[in-house]
Amino acid sequence: MELEGRVAVVTGAGRGLGRATALALAEQGARVAVLARSLPEVEETALLIRQDYGFGRSVAIRADVTSERDVQAAFDTVRKRWGGADILVDNAGGMGATRPIALLTFSEWQATLDVNLNGTFLCTREALKDMIPRRWGRIVSLSSAAAAIAVPGMSPYAVAKAAVEHFTSQVAAEAGPYGVMAMCLRPGVVDTRMQEEMRTRPSDSISPELHAAFSAYKDKGMLVAPERPARIIAYLCSDRPGSYVNGRALDTEEVEDLLAGQLG
Repeated sequence: MELEGRVAVVTGAGRGLGRATALALAEQGARVAVLARSLPEVEETALLIRQDYGFGRSVAIRADVTSERDVQAAFDTVRKRWGGADILVDNAGGMGATRPIALLTFSEWQATLDVNLNGTFLCTREALKDMIPRRWGRIVSLSSAAAAIAVPGMSPYAVAKAAVEHFTSQVAAEAGPYGVMAMCLRPGVVDTRMQEEMRTRPSDSISPELHAAFSAYKDKGMLVAPERPARIIAYLCSDRPGSYVNGRALDTEEVEDLLAGQLG
């Protein structure tokens, strides 16, 4: 119960990795506010937490992370109920348009940056208002290997995730002196609805090469269950990781090696 007494906010928590992360944090003792645009989905996540870990351990909040008003209202709800956030997991995101740059519309570009980058900024800004006065906080933002490599057809998503990684280093530099640690996790190819959606996109919206790559993840058994990166996120939100991880973009294997070293 390493997170007993902590309050966590998880975005995109209605399904997949977000739901698995919310459950992993609750398992370690945290009270968890679960956010998503779909209220029925986060209500189901909150119910699972209450069933497994007790009444009063979760709250479901409908919020669009691209809306400043929604994000501010969500964190105000957490403050009124539990006094504020100690932990933030920026999980909400989406692949967006997967077409060549020359064929992208500005609205497609903007929408992908809004949910992946601007949503991370808005939630982080609100969380820091709680964490800095307490001189303790953990912020984990989900990134992708696409942040480090050029993948044709994925420029909005890749650029957004690269920006999230640099933003995280900025947060670490500014808030680190106040006991707040910020890091990114590249979770690998996780078996989520986003992966399924990429495999079923119509041929006029995704290149054959990109479609084949996402199909191969499933066909070759490369997809990992969301519970694996969720456990890693819960570990990063505890007191165990040292300052070594602050401001960094981490792969799941790298964190697992670090954890194994601590246990061994």
